[in-house]
This record gives sequence, C-alpha cells and structure tokens, in this order.
Amino acid sequence: MIRYIYINTERRRRRRRRRKKKKKKKKRREKKKNEREKKKKRKKKKKKRKKEEKEEKQKKKKRKKKKKKKKKKKKKKKKKKNNNKNKNKKNKKNK
Repeated sequence: MIRYIYINTERRRRRRRRRKKKKKKKKRREKKKNEREKKKKRKKKKKKRKKEEKEEKQKKKKRKKKKKKKKKKKKKKKKKKNNNKNKNKKNKKNK
C-alpha cells in the first residue's frame, strides 16, 4: 500500500516537473521569437531611415543645382547739380 502511494506521488512529481519544463521551454521559445521580431523591426526601421536620409541628400543636391540667377541692379543715375544757380549767385554778388 505504502509503495503504491509512493509510486503515485512520484509519478505526479514527474508530471509536474515535465509540465514545468515544457512551460519553460515554451516561454523561452516565445521570448526568442519576440526578440527576433523586434530585431527585424529595428532593422527595417534603420533601413527606412537610411533610405529617407539618402533621398533627402539627393533633394538637397538638386536644390543646390537649381540656383536662381541674380538680377543685376540698375545703377541709378546721379543727378547733376545745377551749377547755374551758384553761378547766378556769384554773378549777382559781383554785380
């Protein structure tokens, strides 16, 4: 009788241990899977960012090429001073 009970308890223990191990394995597998997926996502993001940066650089280059032509400023003609006035004044004084 005692032997029978002992065998049963032992079996239960083994089963429990097996279940625990299975659970652990499952957990580990899940963890690894998640890690892999995270890595993939990170890689994808990095790739995307690199691509965007490359496009941005190309756009900048294109922008640099398209330089606007500078408009030439027209020189303003200086007005000549009316010297006649001065001459007239001088003439008046001389008179």
